[in-house]
Amino acid sequence: MPRRGRATRSAKSGPGSMLLHKLVMFGDGGVGKTALVIQFCLQDFVEKYEPTVEDSYRKSVHIDGASCMLEVLDTSSDEQYAAIRDDWVREGEAFLLVYSITSRSSFSRVKLFHDRILRVQAATGCEPSPICLIGNKRDRISEREVTTTEGLNLALGLGVDYFVECSAKNNVNVENAFFDLVRVLRVQGEIKKRRYEKKPGLFGSQLTMPSGENDLDSGGDKLARCLLHAVRTNNVKEAVEFLNAGADPNTQPTLSGSALHAAAAFGYLGLTNILLKRGARVNATAAHESGTSPLQDAAIGGHLEVLKLLLHHGARLDQESTLRGTALHAAASRGHTQVVEYLLKQGADATKRGGPYEFALHAGAWYGSESVVTSLLNGGADIGAETADGCTALHMSAFTGSLGVIEILLDRGARRMMNAVSEKFGTVLDAAGDNGHFEAVKILLEAGAKTHFGDRERDGHAVKPTILDPEQRAPSKLAMLPSDTDTHIEGLYDAVEGGDGGNHQLVLAKCRP
Repeated sequence: MPRRGRATRSAKSGPGSMLLHKLVMFGDGGVGKTALVIQFCLQDFVEKYEPTVEDSYRKSVHIDGASCMLEVLDTSSDEQYAAIRDDWVREGEAFLLVYSITSRSSFSRVKLFHDRILRVQAATGCEPSPICLIGNKRDRISEREVTTTEGLNLALGLGVDYFVECSAKNNVNVENAFFDLVRVLRVQGEIKKRRYEKKPGLFGSQLTMPSGENDLDSGGDKLARCLLHAVRTNNVKEAVEFLNAGADPNTQPTLSGSALHAAAAFGYLGLTNILLKRGARVNATAAHESGTSPLQDAAIGGHLEVLKLLLHHGARLDQESTLRGTALHAAASRGHTQVVEYLLKQGADATKRGGPYEFALHAGAWYGSESVVTSLLNGGADIGAETADGCTALHMSAFTGSLGVIEILLDRGARRMMNAVSEKFGTVLDAAGDNGHFEAVKILLEAGAKTHFGDRERDGHAVKPTILDPEQRAPSKLAMLPSDTDTHIEGLYDAVEGGDGGNHQLVLAKCRP
């Protein structure tokens, strides 16, 4: 039976002995929320456990010279308990959103949990709380369905404070996730103590601040953080007040960029216009190592009107970042057809290389958007373009099993390079078969696709063909065999790794005002 109640798993703190922080974990079932909290609190990994309804754990920790008690609430993803999720949000001071890198469906549902947190806090008048995004099960790299880049993109798009990939099983980055979230919570608390007061004036309330506040580095940084907070919460009145008080719209108080980056990412047209008129630099790059631009932030969010406004103010179509490529790459990677078509009409180069997918066509094929792929092909994209490891757009769609995209690419001329061999995926038939996409395998076989019998490279090591017993073959692999009784056929490979397995973590914002 599911667990219910508030079982404390460590010694309770005495009254007033130390500060208590309440953290709440949300995420789909099976992503490892319970495993993460047990690893953090008890330094143990539990492989199997009963489904959780609501369970709390406490742990006394010492972070940066200060002790505190953490109470971590582990919650259920079962829809029958959806009605009490609002109560869980009200209880929390900070939140951990968890998905599994082996489950795309758990990744796609993160935004639903994030939206609920924001909705409940807005309804109760609470300010946004610090949020950490966790991609768990990074020890299962060969089963990866969500790349590190996709996780980072989601974190930046949601405006969360921290993103990290963890392994509850191997205790990798688990403590970092909890400790850094507490650090953000502490800084937020300090900023609240130093908030500017308002005094009634002839034309309404006005901000009051110490004389010469803008002349101090600390004062300017404080104003910039307050401006960023107002923009993130779409509070136009407060944003204008901070700008009038001297806040610099080009200061980047967090790694995710300036106030203009935030306005563009969230799609706030009015605030974007105000910031541009107040001198915000339209082509500024964010401080984090990937260096995204406001135009790329608007494009990946599908905010067409904001994107048009940025272009009107001189945003560069060809500006690149390592995380997103150009705005065209960014829009294609999220399936935003209208944005893709508008950028193409404005002269965006559909053949330009950049970003994690290298080509916009590959990004659209990976996402599985038939309309984006069609628009890019109509806009001059090269259907035969290959990435550095020899992947075509057809490889991408075969790997993800996007049947509609596969058929479009085949109809538009991809048949001629159908048996090209990628170092990462092999042929397109290998890419589809290795990932269990039976229908995709059938389509490709009918089109004349072949499997590759040579060794492939993965992380610098040769991947040998495997010979499967008939009892072990998945349906997609059976479709690749000349007969059901041939046990000596080669060319059946281990699952393709879907992303970088390195130790990736990024603090998106060390504080939020």
